[in-house]
Amino acid sequence: MSNRDGLVLVTPSRAKYDWKPEELWLRSAVFDSDGRVASLGWPKFFNLGENADDSARLERALEAGEEVWLTEKMDGSLCIRSVIGGSVIFRTRGTTDGGAHGPAMRACAAANYPQLLDPAFAPEGSLLFEFTSPRFRIVLPYTEPDLTFLGAVSHVDASLSHRDEVEAIAREGGLKLVEERELPRDIGQMAEVIRDLEGSEGIVARCAGGQTMVKVKAASYLAAHAILFAFSPRRVAELCLEHDIRDEQAFRAKVRELAGGYDFELEEEVLGHFRSSMVERERIDTLLSSVSEWVAANRHLDRKSFALAARDHAGPDLPLYFSVLDGRPEKAREYLEKRLPDKIAAERDGRDFGPVEA
Repeated sequence: MSNRDGLVLVTPSRAKYDWKPEELWLRSAVFDSDGRVASLGWPKFFNLGENADDSARLERALEAGEEVWLTEKMDGSLCIRSVIGGSVIFRTRGTTDGGAHGPAMRACAAANYPQLLDPAFAPEGSLLFEFTSPRFRIVLPYTEPDLTFLGAVSHVDASLSHRDEVEAIAREGGLKLVEERELPRDIGQMAEVIRDLEGSEGIVARCAGGQTMVKVKAASYLAAHAILFAFSPRRVAELCLEHDIRDEQAFRAKVRELAGGYDFELEEEVLGHFRSSMVERERIDTLLSSVSEWVAANRHLDRKSFALAARDHAGPDLPLYFSVLDGRPEKAREYLEKRLPDKIAAERDGRDFGPVEA
């Protein structure tokens, strides 16, 4: 839970896996200062076979010939569009303002779906989109930033809009609606077809008037996601530190070792992470060199005078100066390198990263 600008964001911990039915709608909920619901994302929904009740409900709906809406599961970030205090916000599941995605999502809306910027348009609930962009690529590539309309959720009772309501909102707002898929009605055959899909994350199946959602992911996507997760910006930084890799060829060799062979697209994708890591390590080298020079020039000062002079010169990096002064430059480097993966991950997410701390 976090509090910002009078808004309280409720999200689950990363370790949460046991969900009670009454908790599902709290996967991403924003409350205003009066405790009223101001913004909602999707409720927690599960993979086929993960939640027995939902999977059984979907199977019964398919067998009974009930309406089941099968839509593309896109590989982007959830964009939650809400109207709070008369202003339109675009946020992600873990933010109240969208973080680094916020300005990009708003710009995409302004360029393609200007109705979304009007606070008089659909203010009573949250509109849910998939934001895809080459800048924020996860696994699948997208050439242009876009917002694909997925559905809507009520702030009154957290219910999801029926397909007819979703389509009506899309028409009224000139929105791009998520693509529908035609698949077998037998749940086993349907799952088999989905898992064999190429170039797709998978499918979301909606039944019970849109209130039950079940996802099925393609096998090729799961494999690609597993590999790319193993080479996330944070993990690449950690690998380079663990194995003291500073050379591109050495990094390529490590990628091939871990990936079980040569994969051109994978290497090109993660080389950017490697280069970002190298830029940060060069900054560390430059900073430590500067610190060492300053300490050498001021080593004659007594400790109190050194502390006063260093505080003015070092700012938040003061602990580094004392580590070097005390003959422990390796501790200064450890301070910085320990924080390097977090710093790279924070910059990728568009978050600020604080000063060095002892």
